[in-house]
Amino acid sequence: MAHPSDYGTQIPVPLGSTLYAPPANFGFYEYLPSRYAGTPDKKWPLIVFCEGSGETGNGAANLPRMLTTGLPHVIKNGKFPSHAEFIVLSIQYNGYPTAAKLDAFVDWATLRYRIDPARVYLTGLSMGAITAYKYAMTRGDAGKFAAYVTISGNNALTDGCKMKRRPVWIFHGAADTNTNTKPQHSIDTQARINACAPMVRARLTLFPGSGHAPATWNAVYDLSKLNGAYVTTYDPYDKSVFDWMLQYHL
Repeated sequence: MAHPSDYGTQIPVPLGSTLYAPPANFGFYEYLPSRYAGTPDKKWPLIVFCEGSGETGNGAANLPRMLTTGLPHVIKNGKFPSHAEFIVLSIQYNGYPTAAKLDAFVDWATLRYRIDPARVYLTGLSMGAITAYKYAMTRGDAGKFAAYVTISGNNALTDGCKMKRRPVWIFHGAADTNTNTKPQHSIDTQARINACAPMVRARLTLFPGSGHAPATWNAVYDLSKLNGAYVTTYDPYDKSVFDWMLQYHL
């Protein structure tokens, strides 16, 4: 697929690669904006993307699974919005990564790349969204991420006050029939956070007729559901998630 002329590049960085040196055991895909090389003094915002269970693997031979859905898939297909100038690191793992491993990866990335440490964001789908909630449960206000975008997660955030100082936008397909990631889980998560009087009200967008599938999560990242149909008792998808993230910093 032809990419826009101002599109960046995405490359695999498997375990054992000469590019790879972090203390946390993640292989990953690296996306750098087209202007990255030509702006040596610029600090860039970072998105860390966490996979769903179908994309898990060993970080090496299994790494291409990451390209089948979610943010790395959207980038591969030239549909990452041109205005979204972020470094994107999409990590692969087996089992939920600990908060310590995520922190170690961010610390390593901040040394390797020209990253603005105040503008680091965490997003994920399904298992990846649950990873974000587990991280918040461990780190709370001390976390390294300025905001979260979670898609099709569950109710792992049992204490909503853990996110009272970290903005979150939750997305879910209203027709999700997956036992472990019911739409009600996201409804309950938003309610728990907002009951804690957060600095920024937690947002929740439910897509009618949308299930536990790429048609839900890819459409958040490629913006194809932007300003589209939503369950009107909750929040519209009325602003690019990338613009939304950049409103917030540590």
